Amino acid sequence: MGRVADRVRETSTTTGTGNFTLAGAETQHQSFNAAFGTNVLFYYTIKGQSGSEWETGEGYLSASTTLVRFDVYSSSNSDALVSFSAGTKDV
Repeated sequence: MGRVADRVRETSTTTGTGNFTLAGAETQHQSFNAAFGTNVLFYYTIKGQSGSEWETGEGYLSASTTLVRFDVYSSSNSDALVSFSAGTKDV
C-alpha cells in the first residue's frame, strides 16, 4: 500500500509512457525523495500544465529523481498509462 506525505510537489518535462525525471521541489514544497526516499511505494498525480493529460497511481523512486509509474489507478487515457506530450507537468 502506498504512502502519503504533505506538501510534495515537483515538475517534469518528461514525455511518453516511461519513467519520469523529476526537476526538484517547487517553492514551499518538498521533493518526493525528501518525503519518501527510494524504493518506497507512494501515491502520485501527474497533470500537464496545459492540455488535458492527467494520471493518478502508485509509484516509487528508483533513484532520487526517477519516478517509476508502477500502477495507474485512473487517467485521461481510459485509466491506462498516459503518453505525455511535450510541456511541463505538475507531479
